[in-house]
Amino acid sequence: MLIDGTIAVLLVLCAWRMAYLGVHATIHPPESKKGRSKKSLKREFYLIGGLSTVLILIQVYRADKTYTALVGEIQKGRNASVSMFTVIPTGRRQTLTDGQSLQFDVKFMVRENTARNLRDAVQLYLTDKPPTFDVSRAVINQKHRSPTTKLSTISLPLTEQQIQGIMDGTSTLYIVGTAHWVNPSGSDGHSDDCTYLQTPQFRYLTFENAIWHICGV
Repeated sequence: MLIDGTIAVLLVLCAWRMAYLGVHATIHPPESKKGRSKKSLKREFYLIGGLSTVLILIQVYRADKTYTALVGEIQKGRNASVSMFTVIPTGRRQTLTDGQSLQFDVKFMVRENTARNLRDAVQLYLTDKPPTFDVSRAVINQKHRSPTTKLSTISLPLTEQQIQGIMDGTSTLYIVGTAHWVNPSGSDGHSDDCTYLQTPQFRYLTFENAIWHICGV
């Protein structure tokens, strides 16, 4: 604060001296008896101009440093935001085949601020009911009672009967994920995500035709 005040006072003095030199050169031109030489006036003008420039640059640097520190403190007080980002069929394409496992690659994304020590876990579920609020809530509750394992790829074996249920909309595929992390302030962060697959039109799933909806619970 003292440094900033000193810089401000010096800038005022530089401005005052510049104004005085301008008035003095106007009233007493260099060719007059009381006038100073052009060389002397230019030297002082350049000196004051250079000093003013240096003081302004110092002021800008200090203001930027203070702003950066303030933003950093604000960011420390804000928690990170992490959520499920993408669900991609493994290998870009998965075919619904009797006796084979359906596989997806799931990624989480830090959407806001910085998250340290991010740990995430996902699980794939198949219910024999269409997606409703109560069904979604039951799936999430089941997930909370089950241990989670950190996996980037999840899979679920399917029978022909289950595949028929998915295709006619009487069964629903759910992906439930949880993420834990450390916020910039040092506090722990946690979020749960739930998404379900819209009834597919084809017996194969790609990133483009697999439509996922947020559970909304």
